[in-house]
Amino acid sequence: AEQIMGGTTVVELCYLHLKYQTEQKELRPKSIDRRECTIDRHIDGYTLGRMQIQAVKVADIDNHITELIQEEKLSASSIEKVVDVLNAAYNWAMVRGELEKNPVAPIKPTLVKRIQRLQQKSANEADVDVLSVEEEKKFCSEALSVHESTGKYRYAAGLYGMLLLHTGMRCGEMLALRWRDVDFEHGFLTIEKSRSVAKNRDSNDDKKYVKEAIDILRLIKIHAVNAGGQDDLIVTTNTGQPNTATNLEHRMATIFKNAGLSDLSGGLHIFRRTFATRMYENGARVKEIAAYIGDLESTTERYYIAVRKKITTEEGVQQIVDLPVRL
Repeated sequence: AEQIMGGTTVVELCYLHLKYQTEQKELRPKSIDRRECTIDRHIDGYTLGRMQIQAVKVADIDNHITELIQEEKLSASSIEKVVDVLNAAYNWAMVRGELEKNPVAPIKPTLVKRIQRLQQKSANEADVDVLSVEEEKKFCSEALSVHESTGKYRYAAGLYGMLLLHTGMRCGEMLALRWRDVDFEHGFLTIEKSRSVAKNRDSNDDKKYVKEAIDILRLIKIHAVNAGGQDDLIVTTNTGQPNTATNLEHRMATIFKNAGLSDLSGGLHIFRRTFATRMYENGARVKEIAAYIGDLESTTERYYIAVRKKITTEEGVQQIVDLPVRL
């Protein structure tokens, strides 16, 4: 164990801990997915992730969290998950007798307070960043724009953004979709798992069915690089290779910029939040929305539904509250 841990980096430690928890069946499949995503996206690729675990100091942990906060790409809950993953991995190594100190523990209470302050909304801030109705129209118009000379779509990924907007699914769930998951005859889309985390694991999670975006899926199939066989992935690159969340983030940023929406934040998740908010405004209960998008009620209410919205008028920045229509 000492030989394994001797030159281990922070990212490697986190993955070793995750592997142990998976083998011991300490986590549900969805929890494994979230943990894996946190390590891959918010620790790996950063300076802290490349550091050897014995060399990490309290200041390094503080600097990493500060960097995540300053990037303004993550929600407070996502940043707090990073702290939890790091703290749990170091505690695990200490219990095994492979480390003497946990650099996260002394600073964790302070970090949590800082992160929780991010959740407090100022008078001019919306509860959740979502597309307004006008912004949604601008995005859809740009995403579906075509070249005048060829009649082909300007953006290969435009339809993928539309699919996220009209289903509320996670990007990872969309990347995992295959054509066998689409029932065009009955208008069903089966969302079963996330490709980014479905590695040699069987999931017993109930399937979720979505009855929208069938027209968009038809368009995707018409323009698919592959023949659209049952086992082919739906979301691919221009060369027919499996797509990635990072690539789609870049593609959507280009569409947002060209649509005059470059000041929007939230990445691909803004589509999921917009979808949940539209459901709420149309009279759906939080419980129904949570079941539909496949998340906890508390998470859905706190992070996916925008009750207060920030708008800019000639009189300055104002807040509006659209009362939901209860059927």
